[in-house]
Amino acid sequence: MSNVENAFQSMRDAGVRTVCVQWACFGPYHLARLEAAGQLFSSYGIELVGLETYANQEEYDWTRADGSQSFRRETLFDDELAVSSGSPRAVESRVFHSLAKLRPDAVAITSYSTPDARSALRWCLRNNVPAILMTESHRADADRVGWRESIKRLIVAQFGSALVGGTPQREYLAELGFDQARTVRGFDVVDNEFFARAAAEYEARGGARSGFVCVSRFIARKNLFRLVEAYSVYRGLVDSPWSLTIVGGGALRPDVEKEVTSWDWKRLCSRES
Repeated sequence: MSNVENAFQSMRDAGVRTVCVQWACFGPYHLARLEAAGQLFSSYGIELVGLETYANQEEYDWTRADGSQSFRRETLFDDELAVSSGSPRAVESRVFHSLAKLRPDAVAITSYSTPDARSALRWCLRNNVPAILMTESHRADADRVGWRESIKRLIVAQFGSALVGGTPQREYLAELGFDQARTVRGFDVVDNEFFARAAAEYEARGGARSGFVCVSRFIARKNLFRLVEAYSVYRGLVDSPWSLTIVGGGALRPDVEKEVTSWDWKRLCSRES
């Protein structure tokens, strides 16, 4: 029996029937992961519920994606005009009400820094329900301040386990005092079959198979200017460079486009440069 099968068998033996995944706003790639997880959970007789706080957000300006099949989707603020405008007290009230209605046996919570995530954690603590931290944070992604890190230590200590993006995230949680034995990697996954099909269709239409693709919001902390700079260096080092495609939108898109057009790409393709 595999580790996954052992884990799900243990969950069934413990009487787990419903697991909730809390998120601020589901985008297409969140839904793809939930669909796959929902199919797996249902095969073991466990219901997966996706609990999103907002129907849309100003920070993530994507078109609302629907079509959930293998999991139940609940939205706290379903008004398209609400876009993250709920006060912390209003958010907590709706989180508490929804979780009380769903009565999950475990709740996976996205991060610990937003009112909805902290509300979900408080509900779990008050109702003796296991809380699972989902995080991609690591030491190098922001300036770290001592007093703020101390507060984080107190918060993360209240989670029972954690699902992290990779080794740097696991190590950062360990710095915050979280037991690595209760941390599992695998939070960052993609729908490989979808991209394999799309790549094959693109190639069949005459598109190049090899290339770099960056899907990102055009905002400062994504550091797209450094990406363009690194790509320009790469083009000067190889004979047949791959293409680079940046997909996304945001306030800095015109500036990034200007940066791209400013490079002397013909010169950068020469190994003598």
